Amino acid sequence: MGLVAIHPLSIASIFLQFGSLKSPNTVTFTFGPGDSASDAFTVVAFTPDGKQVLSVGHDKHLRYWSVDDGKELKKIGPMPDDLFGLAISRDGKKIATSGYGASIRVYEIGSGKELFNTHLKKMVTYCVSFTPDGKALVTGHEKDNAARVIRLEAKK
Repeated sequence: MGLVAIHPLSIASIFLQFGSLKSPNTVTFTFGPGDSASDAFTVVAFTPDGKQVLSVGHDKHLRYWSVDDGKELKKIGPMPDDLFGLAISRDGKKIATSGYGASIRVYEIGSGKELFNTHLKKMVTYCVSFTPDGKALVTGHEKDNAARVIRLEAKK
């Protein structure tokens, strides 16, 4: 397939470029009417099958987008706070989000059903990642500059 690059070119758009830099095919993902111009994407990620892009951002939603035509397929939220982190489990079955209000959530990728939710007091959680076995998350925090491992079986 060549180079795959993700470029946030404007506050409300994502451009995905496939192929070479000389002749890319471009798909644009844009927030719809009624969304604020200040709603920026903070993280985007491909689903393992490559058919969808997931995004989170200042609009406080987890969004699913079609790679084929750029249309929004699903929107989960709004969450209480801006979202800064997004991860997809290695098996492609779960999504994790993290954000400003220190809420860390895990969803089933197909249905969007919430599987796990925890809140770390007074912490901004900038990043989140699944462990290779998918049984825990690693999170990164601003207040104490620490990373934490959170076992997903511990809370519901």
